[in-house]
Amino acid sequence: VSGGGEGGDSGTVARSSMLTADGGGGQGDANSSQGQWLKRMSSSLGFPVPAANLFASRNNASFAGLGEDDELEMSMSAAELDPPPKPVGWAAAALSALNIGETQLFSVECEMVTTRCPVKGRLRIGGGLFFYNVDETSDLYYLTSESERMWMDGLNGRWAFADVLGVMMRRFLLQHTALEIFFGSQTTMFLNFETPKVARKVFRMLQPHFTGSTSYDVFGLVPLMRATHSPEELLRRSDMTARWQARQVSNFDYLMFLNTLAGRSYNDLGQYPIFPWVLRDYTSAKLDLTSEATFRDLSKPVGALEPQRLQMFLDRYNDWSDDIMAPAANVAPGGSVGASGSVSSVEALHNPRFMYGTHYSTPGYVLYWLIRLQPFTRAFLRLQGGKFDHPERLFSSLRKAWETSLTSTSDVKELIPEMYYLPELFKNSNNLNLGTTHSGQQLGDVELPPWASTPEEFVRLHREALESEYVSSHLHEWIDLIFGYKQRGPAAVEAQNVFHHLTYEGGCDWTNVDDPTLVSAIKEQISAFGQTPLQLFQQPHPAQTPLGPPKEGPLPRADRMTVFVTADDPVTFVHVRAESIVTVSCSQLFGVHARLPNDRYNIKLDPLLNSPQQDTRRRLGEPVEQEMVISPGCFAVSPDHKAVFTCGYWDNSFKRFNSESGKHAQSVFAHTSVLTCIELARDGSILAAGSRDATVTVWDISSKSGWAVQQPHRALLIGHTHAVTCVAVATALDLVVSGSHGQLLSHTLNGELIRRFTHPTARRPHLVEISCSGDLVVYFRDKAQPVLASFTLNGTLMASAEVTEQLMDVVLSSDGRFVVTGGFARRMVVRLLHNLQIVHEFDPLSASIRSMALTPDEHTIWLGLASGELVVCDIDFNTWRPACWGGELQW
Repeated sequence: VSGGGEGGDSGTVARSSMLTADGGGGQGDANSSQGQWLKRMSSSLGFPVPAANLFASRNNASFAGLGEDDELEMSMSAAELDPPPKPVGWAAAALSALNIGETQLFSVECEMVTTRCPVKGRLRIGGGLFFYNVDETSDLYYLTSESERMWMDGLNGRWAFADVLGVMMRRFLLQHTALEIFFGSQTTMFLNFETPKVARKVFRMLQPHFTGSTSYDVFGLVPLMRATHSPEELLRRSDMTARWQARQVSNFDYLMFLNTLAGRSYNDLGQYPIFPWVLRDYTSAKLDLTSEATFRDLSKPVGALEPQRLQMFLDRYNDWSDDIMAPAANVAPGGSVGASGSVSSVEALHNPRFMYGTHYSTPGYVLYWLIRLQPFTRAFLRLQGGKFDHPERLFSSLRKAWETSLTSTSDVKELIPEMYYLPELFKNSNNLNLGTTHSGQQLGDVELPPWASTPEEFVRLHREALESEYVSSHLHEWIDLIFGYKQRGPAAVEAQNVFHHLTYEGGCDWTNVDDPTLVSAIKEQISAFGQTPLQLFQQPHPAQTPLGPPKEGPLPRADRMTVFVTADDPVTFVHVRAESIVTVSCSQLFGVHARLPNDRYNIKLDPLLNSPQQDTRRRLGEPVEQEMVISPGCFAVSPDHKAVFTCGYWDNSFKRFNSESGKHAQSVFAHTSVLTCIELARDGSILAAGSRDATVTVWDISSKSGWAVQQPHRALLIGHTHAVTCVAVATALDLVVSGSHGQLLSHTLNGELIRRFTHPTARRPHLVEISCSGDLVVYFRDKAQPVLASFTLNGTLMASAEVTEQLMDVVLSSDGRFVVTGGFARRMVVRLLHNLQIVHEFDPLSASIRSMALTPDEHTIWLGLASGELVVCDIDFNTWRPACWGGELQW
């Protein structure tokens, strides 16, 4: 999956990633033109969208059905095509260089929807490529400032069909005239066309060509899009609801999934993703997530949470006169009007009764929350005529924002996803002059509840609240209101969930209105005052499976099973999947061991590992370079355990071996010195390699070709001045983090430098891991004092702990809450990631720990020891989860 990085803005620029960038050295300049990249959790299709300067995007959204009578004839003659106008300026030069004239199949005017504004341009399709070029003759381009024109020039681009992961139909101003294109580079493009028919034509031209890659598809939507385009059908074919019921999917991810299908997009402020208020306690010194009194009632819309205010809404609703409206037969409860033919001004002014005149999601509300971040600051100023609103009405305090949403008759807003993952939202990093309140308070950072001392702590606890047992048990009730059967019709009336009719699709068919002034007014109303998501469920949403009683039994222990793999040869690397375990010893001897069905503690050792015939034993090529220290970071294994990658060779290569035959399959060269570390992404699609030459290369891996490394490399990452000592990669975050003496760098997978950050005292990063939420754990092996540290993805130091041993490996729990360390002290230690507090220490083992690997279900952890032993032990992170919010541990 921050907001819409369009690039070119001064100040802190929000981009579609979980990051903030300074565009170069140090902690960054708040006024750097590259600006900050903002932390983002997950995107709509499950692949985050860290937009390049081309798009204002991050998550995705909706759908419009394709009529059977609108089939596109692919064999259109040249005479039937819309001939492109002669381009001017930048566009002319670009098209001339691209030379697509003879292969052009289709050309159509459209507008790119961004968080700033829709920008008119032209889409061209042909020769396996498609192009977007800004209309440089439009008033928006011609009459704007030079900086705005530079930003619009950045929207021009060319893309190959092979770059497209998927295409989804979209609504714009409640009309099915748009579509959104998702790229393998994790960018998206939201295009709006003149009519639904044109949008469907473009959709049908692009749909057969997209690759359907699943590298970033956490939600499993990409394969489904090949077969259907209906959100209801996508929902039916997807297993996401069943997985959420079974507690296999987090509440956050499930809400992002529903926002995706229901038409919410980070490109369009009028259709921004919607998240619920879940807390009502913003005054206590400590947040109690075990008390129902802490939480908001999720069965009611925000407007119905306060009884006295609700009665005012209901009185207006019941007393409303429908004298000027369309025929009653065409008006559905909740404000759905059917119209056909031309509609007069009077007929268009029908105004069915409603409870809430404002909506829970509008551009103004989105900008209210994001006012401190670019490009939203600029968008807010544009909305307010170039000035900030009165300080009393700006977002200054979470407590005040909650109280206002309970008491104001013009405020029933819900939240946005960033409230659950983006601490920068609460910081006035750009030192904006937001004014002074009546009490003399100068607005700066947002005032947090007493139970959160920092924005990072608030976001962490707020996220814990979203995933809490109370919210998990009641979230389906909120889904019924926003995406479900209580959204419209009699159920909406009964649930006190009726909004102004123009917020609903079909509330007014302005395409048939004969008064241009009125059409403009209706468009402005829809754009500014909110749009209700697509209705996904016609029946009550199922509840989540109740959580069972706490597990009883002894604490996890570290001696469930021990087996010698390679006697007196340290087991330097371990990788575990459901069916097998791969081990690599210090002598580069490797084995693939079978896990026994229904027995998580025993394995069948690879028979070739200890074969008396030396030529049958599997070794990873020639010896490594003399000064190379063998560590877990020297090895990587494909997800199916059929390929093993290793580095450290004197010829400056890294190599791929076939794990079944043990034979060398590929050597890859790109560096001028020895490679010191490699990391393969969880899905096996990307490999990053660090070298003593102070660079990192990023490589695409083809699972269809036996996990072959695709050449040339995808990107060369620069910025280090010393040998790279550690590297981590996360495709879902479009992120590579690497360390060298004195600094850590984060880059995109395509090589763009995002941030440079350091530890206040430690200087020698040796291990780095990236959690699913984007937080980092770094082990610094300084001789004077080893340090374990945790950082946010934007480089903010969250915690630092001195360690009394030399650590050899670090693993993180899948939810990003816990970090497990092991090393020369011979014991595993479990810590909370956010503050590095120790929650459990296992009993010492017989030898030092050289490598660790969690099983996919995270019920056991496998340890490679210096003695050549492989040890498995139980582990249960749920045992320590209450410590995440300061609760009592179960044991």
